[in-house]
Amino acid sequence: MAFYIYDYLKETNKPEAELLDLLKYELDKSIYYFGEHFIAPLEHPVNKSMLKKTARNVGAGSVRLNAVISQRGRLLKSNNIIISSAYFNLNNEINDLGFSAFLPVWMNALPGKDIYGSALNHNCLELKGHLDNLTTSTIFSNQLRKSINKFRDQFMEFSRKPNIKALILSNDLGFFERLAIGIFRKIGKPSFVFLHGLPGRYNKFDDNRADYLIVWGNKIRDHYIAAGVKPEKIFVSGHPFYKTIDAKKVSRFDFRDILIITKSLNGAPPLTNGTVLSDRGNLILYLISIRNVLTPLGIKSVRLRLHPSENPEWYSKMVGTDFFKIDRLTLKDSLRKSTLVIGPTSTVFLEALIAGVNYICYEPEKDGLDLINFPLVPPFDGSNPGIPVAKNEKDLGHILAKKIFTDTDILHEYLRTPFSLDFISKLIEN
Repeated sequence: MAFYIYDYLKETNKPEAELLDLLKYELDKSIYYFGEHFIAPLEHPVNKSMLKKTARNVGAGSVRLNAVISQRGRLLKSNNIIISSAYFNLNNEINDLGFSAFLPVWMNALPGKDIYGSALNHNCLELKGHLDNLTTSTIFSNQLRKSINKFRDQFMEFSRKPNIKALILSNDLGFFERLAIGIFRKIGKPSFVFLHGLPGRYNKFDDNRADYLIVWGNKIRDHYIAAGVKPEKIFVSGHPFYKTIDAKKVSRFDFRDILIITKSLNGAPPLTNGTVLSDRGNLILYLISIRNVLTPLGIKSVRLRLHPSENPEWYSKMVGTDFFKIDRLTLKDSLRKSTLVIGPTSTVFLEALIAGVNYICYEPEKDGLDLINFPLVPPFDGSNPGIPVAKNEKDLGHILAKKIFTDTDILHEYLRTPFSLDFISKLIEN
């Protein structure tokens, strides 16, 4: 029998179920986001400010937003506002539709800044302070509850303003995201989740809390429907960086410059309908397994690309630097020079194919689960004959020896072109 502290707290504190649901992700982070394999583990207090800075940068991305709010007056005078924390340059696209995109207060609250109004700004910072120090001993405290209620009331009052039309979020897991979705539903304004990439899991809970879910391609939509999400709430947009795709046959597949993508861990268990806890030792096992296949082929070294949350010093210490050379290029430059990419379930799969380099999906599995205890999902589960998936070292060796290419037609299935958000205007009008 598997035990999980969130499940136990919910079972033994049933009147607090709603509060626990809101705080689940924050509690999980405080418990599980630890270890040298992360670049900023939460057991080091100094890293909390680093994580918050990173979250702001990732949320803004490379957006030229209308944009990151610098003056409260601009927000109050703008018409057709959409509060958006979406990734990439999505907010530029929102602006091009005739709306004004602004980051939510929890991503833009700064000491001494009167952006969303001094009271809301102050209370957001106060609440974030409580969440940064969340533990099982503080999760039911009156102080936290008062702070949540105060922020909830103020953000609801703010969101009722007639010039605020909708909410677009990058996820529906975090506390502020769940709270905001509930508020917009209560005041009768639409909320959206704009999916960040190729999902590593499908279920009918996560990514399904907002009114609508926006995905990149028709196949992703199909997988969510198969998982139990209602078809009428899922819209396909494409990707704002890839409005057109020249899906020529992948041309590069040789051993001169191989790029390896790490199999990374989440900082908190991402599932709602069950618990998945992972062994970080398998992150190293994944790389050793790849090395065992490549060295007999005469390959002396490869480049190793980490997830932004991962610590290169830890990886270098664990697997050495003779064979695995840390890749520090931009992803675009890295893929441009790569002659082969080997990696796990990842959005890099699509980006590699777009760059014209073959991507071999390597997902060692046992009883249908990968090395970090997640079920394999399409197109990384071997169900598509056009996408070779290696589920053990023998499979990987076979794909390398036979030079089995991935069928680039998969791009059009998982990445719609041309990119369009026109449906947002129609949904907001309704």
